[in-house]
Amino acid sequence: MKGLTIVVCSKNSESLIENCLKEIKFNAPESELIVVDADSTDKTVEIAKKYADKVISDHRKGLSFARQLGIDNASNDFVAFVGPDNVMERETIEKLIAVLRKDERIAGVQPVTSIKNPKNYWEKSTKQIFELLLNAVGPVDVIGTPCIFRKKIVSVYRYDPEITKGADDTALCLKLIKAGFKLERVDAISFEEQNLDFKDFFARWKFYGQGDDQFYRKYSKEWTFKRKLKSIFHPFRKYILGGCWTALTNGKLLLIPALFLAVFARYYGWLRAK
Repeated sequence: MKGLTIVVCSKNSESLIENCLKEIKFNAPESELIVVDADSTDKTVEIAKKYADKVISDHRKGLSFARQLGIDNASNDFVAFVGPDNVMERETIEKLIAVLRKDERIAGVQPVTSIKNPKNYWEKSTKQIFELLLNAVGPVDVIGTPCIFRKKIVSVYRYDPEITKGADDTALCLKLIKAGFKLERVDAISFEEQNLDFKDFFARWKFYGQGDDQFYRKYSKEWTFKRKLKSIFHPFRKYILGGCWTALTNGKLLLIPALFLAVFARYYGWLRAK
């Protein structure tokens, strides 16, 4: 797809990366493909070299550093971030770029996300969390992978290299919103393809909590007390209060234990972060 660079940030992703890169080549055949790898110790880099135009090491400096490295090495006007577990079909990519082309003030766009063919409780719960709590279409304050940004904007308003965990998108999007740009979630579908078990589910939300800690420590210094409280209680309000109510009203009672675990893991990651 002309005018588009797709960046995949990877670390020991050999079980996922080949299918991811094949899908990219099929769905965006004319796009530039860059893999930014965190010095993987498995066959990730070997596989990536078969498909990518560029394979770059971020020397394990963190996800924000890796993302910005991808942006800085991109040759096109639009830069997409696709995770090794993400699949975006051609129609979805075209819809996202069309939204960007309509309004120069839109800095980035994101599709709605779902889990493809969920097999167990943790995959089904993740799918329901996306669909019930995270997929609202329209203007948003934060977007995350998979997504597409306008390169000329994120080359100036850059990822914060001090945020190495799961709040990399939050820190960047805060800068973009403050600068007067817009972000949108578009009515176009993307999928995650991975095998999630209890350990993976817990680790994912713990990673978000570690990012919360980094983000809060750096950016809360100038906040009011009310704003600090809002940040601290955000996971509780969104996933326990709002999430459980949404699960109840939609007849998804089995989702409630997963929501409690997600919030526990997130606060655990926040409190135990170093």
